[in-house]
Amino acid sequence: MIKPNLIRKVSKFVVVGMLMLPIVSTTELSAKSMVSIEQYEDVKPSFWGYQTIQWGLEKQIISGYPDHTMKPDHPVKESEFLAMLLRYYSNTQKSTIDTPIKNWAEPFYKKAKELNWTVNGISTVKPIHRGQVAQLIADSQGYQYDMNNSIQYLINFGLAKGRNGYTIEGFEKDGQLTRVEALQFIKNLEDKELKQAKKRGSEFSPTLVKPKQVLREITVNGKQGLIDSNGKVIIPPKYKYIGEPYGNEPIKVILSVDPVSSEREISFINRQGNFITKQKYKEAGEFSEGLAYVRIPNTKINPESSDSFGYINESGKLVIPAKFNNASNFTNGRAIVEFWEGKPLALKRAIIDRNGKVISELKFDYEGDYQDGLVLVSNSTPNGSSLYGYADIRSGKMITPIQYTHAQSFSEGLAAVSINGQETGFIDSTGRMVIEPKFRFAGNFSEGLAVAALKTENGSKLGYIDYKGKWIIEPLYDDAQPFSEGLAAVRVGGKWGYIDRSNQWILKPQYKYANIFIAGLAANSIDDTGTTWGYINKQGKIVRKIQ
Repeated sequence: MIKPNLIRKVSKFVVVGMLMLPIVSTTELSAKSMVSIEQYEDVKPSFWGYQTIQWGLEKQIISGYPDHTMKPDHPVKESEFLAMLLRYYSNTQKSTIDTPIKNWAEPFYKKAKELNWTVNGISTVKPIHRGQVAQLIADSQGYQYDMNNSIQYLINFGLAKGRNGYTIEGFEKDGQLTRVEALQFIKNLEDKELKQAKKRGSEFSPTLVKPKQVLREITVNGKQGLIDSNGKVIIPPKYKYIGEPYGNEPIKVILSVDPVSSEREISFINRQGNFITKQKYKEAGEFSEGLAYVRIPNTKINPESSDSFGYINESGKLVIPAKFNNASNFTNGRAIVEFWEGKPLALKRAIIDRNGKVISELKFDYEGDYQDGLVLVSNSTPNGSSLYGYADIRSGKMITPIQYTHAQSFSEGLAAVSINGQETGFIDSTGRMVIEPKFRFAGNFSEGLAVAALKTENGSKLGYIDYKGKWIIEPLYDDAQPFSEGLAAVRVGGKWGYIDRSNQWILKPQYKYANIFIAGLAANSIDDTGTTWGYINKQGKIVRKIQ
């Protein structure tokens, strides 16, 4: 490590390493930034990060070492990346320069604390991991995300491509960050015109990473089980029905169905196939956020039935008493339920929290999906049609009037809506129209892109737009499905294939019917007639036929 007093003795050369930048004066930096990249012996024009390093030198974000090397592949510490990031943003540059300090990194950590950014602290000496970098960048743009959502934010906004594909796994969050990679992350911010540092929000931002199934269902001789992405049987096929689980949550199974009454016997198993409870239920939901609703018999609370609904945890314990006429899955810590109350008794609908406490009553004709903390609601009009709006599921308060002729649930902070029943645009979680209505129709955002269609002489052509409504993939396709696990199914000339985010064919059009990838597998027709189906992987290999 270069001693601070040594820097003042060598002002004729750009000798400061990235660690020493904070204690170099503004005047010195201005003069040293004129030194060309050509003097660094380990950075050749053929190196992939050559132009990025040149940019960093010009912006005074990074400097070389006294031995005329840049060491672009050296790992970076948290303090070093934080210094680079704050030196980049136009509204934090001056606050971290020419400050009397004992440790060069103090002003940077002080600023990070003011901005409520997620940092480990000045004593951290280990190299920073890529996942931590993603979280810091998301923090710096005002978002409060966990690590996976931070990574998805970078991918969705085009701030990262990942080391091995446009997925959280491909991002390699546990990998160390090199000097040139750190600089490239920051240059990506400028390329997207993100030049101002922001304070991290006090509340969690709308989730970008929706829970996804980790196993897929198979049916053998009328019985269902589960396989993994390699086709290996994890749960043998022996159930009338089996749910496709999210993570390690318990799995819903139907053990039997009465042929006369159609009453079902339902329970839950773990990944090892063992029951989590001896209790059997006539009705139950899938586990979501650690809870599942179940129908409990003989509660005598419901005037329409002797049964009522409550919620069990992953151990099978009833943690929200059975007192509801109807129930739904939890999302963002909230669920919609029905219950009887008052004199005379009246059926009410309301939002509850994870303790079963009523947060707000709902008085709409219909409540639909509730994603990102917002629920789609509607009321009937005198002519018999419906108009839609959105309510905050945490409080029950309306965030938009009930005014839309068509509306979809929120996804990744945006929802597709239409006021005139013709063109579709997108609103944000405050109800503000952020993408003007100009599409014939549009779908939900998934992995930072949404399917959108433009009208043509012969119908419509579909492509993909980003959060600003900009075409990332031009409307070239006859049909299209959302991106999932880095790929999207699109149809051309009667056949489906798969493209990546750069609009490159990964699997060329060959399927009569196709579906999105889930848990590494897509359920597609695998013959020309569309009668034989199977699971394919992302290389197009048939992993297992589907009965």
